[in-house]
Amino acid sequence: MNREEAIKIVKSHYPANKQMLNEALEFLIPELKETEDEKIRKDLITFLDEIWHLGKNANFDKWDKSDCSNWIAWLEKQGEQKSQGKSALEAIKEEKVDNANKVEPKFKVGDWIVWEDKRYKVNYNGCGYELVDQNGLSTSLEYGNIDENARLWDITKDAKEGDIIYAESKFATFDFIVIFSKLENKNVGVYCGVSSDSDDYSDGLDHWEFDSTKGFIELDRYNFYPATKKQRHLLYQKMKDAGYEWDAEKKELKDF
Repeated sequence: MNREEAIKIVKSHYPANKQMLNEALEFLIPELKETEDEKIRKDLITFLDEIWHLGKNANFDKWDKSDCSNWIAWLEKQGEQKSQGKSALEAIKEEKVDNANKVEPKFKVGDWIVWEDKRYKVNYNGCGYELVDQNGLSTSLEYGNIDENARLWDITKDAKEGDIIYAESKFATFDFIVIFSKLENKNVGVYCGVSSDSDDYSDGLDHWEFDSTKGFIELDRYNFYPATKKQRHLLYQKMKDAGYEWDAEKKELKDF
């Protein structure tokens, strides 16, 4: 086959004769031609898939002894191959050394941290950090500066009166979004808040109920985080629907 014959086949058989079309395209574009490794791999997958689905009813006439011999030789070759000219043992040892030298991030995805007196949620830590502040603005930074100078946010150290806090239950009960007042013994004091009455509350406001009563949440039964912009909006919306507003200056709940 020459170039002119290949072009003629493409023009005359597209898309009627797929096999001839493929042969012509492989001649025109050699990179399209399937390697022997790829062909054997696909044949093996087809063979095993047919046995898996059809069992005794599989059509074994598609393959002969030479196919099986080629497959066995190919599999043995895979086991003998060396990684970049090194033995398998050498490659494994080098991989262990590489893994030992990898920089592991100090903070994991989902952590809330304090850095330069601001609060951030770790949104990504694959090759550096992506940090998102409480207003949803993100910034990307390398590990070094953050790992050396940031720390985990802690309600016992970092929460201030009037802060809006998200309390995530450790026991699959209600979650809360609250306005923090103080810590007292092992309890978190709140001015007011909303509680979820369903696991399916993330798509709207319907599954949250506002409570204007001052109260406490047990410290050891919840994970506490700074509230996100969406969570703060939810609290304010439910507060407004119930006829209340928060006076941030006087630190009090007002009934209007």
